[in-house]
Amino acid sequence: MADGPFLAPHSAADRGQLSRRRVLLAGLAGSSLLALGGAGACAARDPKADLRLLEILSDLVIPDTDTPGAKATGAPAFAALALAHGMKGAQSDTLQVLEAQLDAKAGGPFRGATPAARLAALTEIDNTTVAARPPSAWGVVKSLILRGHYTSEIGASQELRYELTPGRFDPDVPVKPGERAWSSDANARNFS
Repeated sequence: MADGPFLAPHSAADRGQLSRRRVLLAGLAGSSLLALGGAGACAARDPKADLRLLEILSDLVIPDTDTPGAKATGAPAFAALALAHGMKGAQSDTLQVLEAQLDAKAGGPFRGATPAARLAALTEIDNTTVAARPPSAWGVVKSLILRGHYTSEIGASQELRYELTPGRFDPDVPVKPGERAWSSDANARNFS
């Protein structure tokens, strides 16, 4: 009887080896297919174009005012890195899915739309998807922009205010209109 990796083995010892061989071959074949699929998805995206989209979105979420906006604090680069590493539940196609939604709402390419059309498209998506569970593509990207901005030195020290209060806890501090939010609010409940 012929012997080979896919033929019936002659002994129990051969059966164990054959099983391991099949598992290894199947694993290699499967991982190769996954790698090829992932490479195709990654190759289709231009990192510079993705960063530019994140810059546009960051300017819409936290624009420059009397303090630097999200783009100036490096939030787009942080969001791009976080998306690449799957932070906050990001998938490999999160930005691609979001851009398709933005293009649909803008009635054409979101990147080429007027600032008013961009704001209208993003506002519509924000109003309908930001509280979705599991988080929508926009919910993931928005949370990364906010995290990148408010954990940066500029965001935490210039836009927010911080008052070190050792030994004292004030559970309910009134905030007057026009006052800056507190950077010591770890839960970020004051973001609108």
